[in-house]
Amino acid sequence: LVAPALGGYVAYLVHAAVDWDWQMPAVTLLALFAGAAIVTAARPRDPERRPLGRPARIALAAGAGLAAAAAFVGLIGSLALARADDAVLHGLGRTAATQGAKAHRWAPWSAQALKDLGDGRLLLGEKRSGLAALHAAAAKDPGDWEIWFDIAAATDGSAHRTALARAKALNPYSPEIADVTSAAAGKGG
Repeated sequence: LVAPALGGYVAYLVHAAVDWDWQMPAVTLLALFAGAAIVTAARPRDPERRPLGRPARIALAAGAGLAAAAAFVGLIGSLALARADDAVLHGLGRTAATQGAKAHRWAPWSAQALKDLGDGRLLLGEKRSGLAALHAAAAKDPGDWEIWFDIAAATDGSAHRTALARAKALNPYSPEIADVTSAAAGKGG
């Protein structure tokens, strides 16, 4: 069973390098189990029993502590992000802005946290700071059409047309963009 496990593990690694499958826990766990099976199969049949020395135990404990800290940071950021997303959907600007800011503090790499922060500020009527957060989100993830769509919704004139064109280029079949485009065409541009 080593050959199929190795094949599956290599396929996962190659595919994860170019796609987002690594974000799916079931797929990643399956790959980790395949890797563990490969490592287990490579062990000698009658290994010598060697207890871990003190430095190895300390290193393992430190590694486990770092993994737990990373998981905690991810959990707090993800919870705040989920709350911010929900608040945006329900039009709760203050909650969206507060949770978006919290998500950005705990997950500063997240463009979605900045998007939710910007949307929350826009819901509160804070156009300048809301657009600044949306532009920061677009700088982190220029390929997210929803960020550009939100920028288009919050602007007018050439800024609106530029952001809407960017969103449409990223997602040409979006019904939301088609609705806005047809409504603008109905008004004469």
